[in-house]
Amino acid sequence: MKIIRNRATLAVSYMLPDGAAVQLDADGLQAPGIHALDVTAATHELLQSIPAPAVWAGSALAWDAGWVVLDQAAIDAALAAQAAARQHARAALATAIDEAVAAIYSRFTRFQLEYTEREAQAQAYKDAGYTGTVPPRVAEFATPAGMPAQAATDLILAQAVNLRTAQGELSALRMRKYEVLRAATDAQAQAVAAEILDGIGTIGAGVV
Repeated sequence: MKIIRNRATLAVSYMLPDGAAVQLDADGLQAPGIHALDVTAATHELLQSIPAPAVWAGSALAWDAGWVVLDQAAIDAALAAQAAARQHARAALATAIDEAVAAIYSRFTRFQLEYTEREAQAQAYKDAGYTGTVPPRVAEFATPAGMPAQAATDLILAQAVNLRTAQGELSALRMRKYEVLRAATDAQAQAVAAEILDGIGTIGAGVV
């Protein structure tokens, strides 16, 4: 990192990426987003290739061959803000997981009663050896599809099994959002969330 340090106090006023264009001279400091006339080459100096501190708060730290805390209250406030931002970002990832699962659920829960009745009637028809009057929920499925009643029955029951399997898998993936919330690092939280969302998408694509 590049830092602008007060020559007298060693307090660091600004910290910028190593690649940032910085001009510090008698007329002041100019850098991306910064134009400080009171920070001049007479009062401050530019140092490069300085390791970034764990938390940054302008003028709360000094650099003296290492970072030195000058204002603990400011550092504590910066740490609190950093923790709040991290918590907010992870909560947003968890919400995205919930919403992805909810979007899939909404595709079949709207007609849950219909699905339940169709499965029950299909199971009863199968248990009867595919004989007798074709149940209405099975018939209304078989006729438009141009399928024999037995084939439609078997398909209805297979779809019901697949749906329950998908629901179980979605439930397990959704609960993994707590791995995101407890992740050791932000990068790990994002990687786990991406893995979960990818799994949810795969299941969603297979739910008819």
